[in-house]
Amino acid sequence: MIPDGWKSITIGDLTSSHSYGPRFHAKNYDENGNVKTIRNTDVTAEGEILYTQAPIASLEPEIIEQHALKTGDLIVITTADCGLSAIFKEQDIPYIPSAYAVRYRLNQNVLPLFIKYFMHTKLAQKQVAQFVRKGTVANLPGSDVLKIKLVLPPLSEQKKIAEILGSVDEAIASTQAVIDQTRKVKQGLLQQLLTKGIGHTKFKESAIGKIPESWEVVPFDSLALIGPQNGIYKSKDDYGSGVPMIDMGAIFGSDIIEEVERRCVRLTEDEYEKFALKEGDLLFARRSLVAEGSGKCSILGYHNIEPVFESSIIRFRLKPNLGNPLFYFYYWESPLGKKQRLEITRQVAVSGITGKDLSKLLVPLPPINEQIRISKILKNIDKQIDSNDLTINQLNLLKRGLMQDLLTGKVRVK
Repeated sequence: MIPDGWKSITIGDLTSSHSYGPRFHAKNYDENGNVKTIRNTDVTAEGEILYTQAPIASLEPEIIEQHALKTGDLIVITTADCGLSAIFKEQDIPYIPSAYAVRYRLNQNVLPLFIKYFMHTKLAQKQVAQFVRKGTVANLPGSDVLKIKLVLPPLSEQKKIAEILGSVDEAIASTQAVIDQTRKVKQGLLQQLLTKGIGHTKFKESAIGKIPESWEVVPFDSLALIGPQNGIYKSKDDYGSGVPMIDMGAIFGSDIIEEVERRCVRLTEDEYEKFALKEGDLLFARRSLVAEGSGKCSILGYHNIEPVFESSIIRFRLKPNLGNPLFYFYYWESPLGKKQRLEITRQVAVSGITGKDLSKLLVPLPPINEQIRISKILKNIDKQIDSNDLTINQLNLLKRGLMQDLLTGKVRVK
């Protein structure tokens, strides 16, 4: 059922012209060039163009003139990320689509922003999927995009719909800006608090740089009540019931590993006693596909049933009177801690670290009460980031619901 006043139409009906971007040799890329090229990696899943990261090239003026993008042009990626689309807005330097993107110049019957939002609906994506040619690299013919069907409201209603969705986009962007700024503040605090502490005026040189006079520098294993200890290996036949198992996915998925449903494994009493984790245990990834991921640290949160940990994880349990787990979690995620981890990473097919090497690394040792104060400051910053992340998730859910209702005419705007 088509809403009253709307009409069934295709992208082709709304397009005055379309063309692929030009092909040119890699040697034409030039930092001092005269045009920028928009590739699939320069368009986000939300339909925003990352103008600053687009590569610059040096091309003949005739080529630029033929393919130059104008404000309101619809760009659709046709290879790999098929159907990824955005609306172009003119910049200080000319831009053209890459050879794997198509420019659609829309006519006056449609508001470009309306089409941008439509192209991100399930209805549009379903049609794109039907047109994609499967192969070594997926391909979406530019001519098939013209066949995509939609129902189009009058121009005045298009504008109202775009305004509503645009206001949600603005809220998402402003919240993301707050998150980005808070993360910058956190990085500065990690550098400052974990090496300079709180309120100190006298400092001394140490093996890890300047630290407060009242602090010490010690090998990490001198703080350990238990550790370094690798987790337990169990065959796939042992999984299915028993005790929850913490795996590498949990470490890379969360900084503080909370209680969620996990794979369970059958253990003997002796195995469980040896490998059972407790709240506050520090867990390190022994391996990673990238060097920066080796030694990634997480901290175990509260669990009703104490889990165990797999063999690809190293566990440290700190002495309560010496080491605050949250302080040292933040330390290993700080610039200095990451630098130390990288220095002991073995570069093989999969980058990795050992508990022995990790144990020898030198760490700062502030008084325990100062460790706790520093941890609370950093934890509050993380709470702000988490709160804003939740807001963005809620706004994205709101936007998806509005797109479904407004772009199909299920809910009308006046």
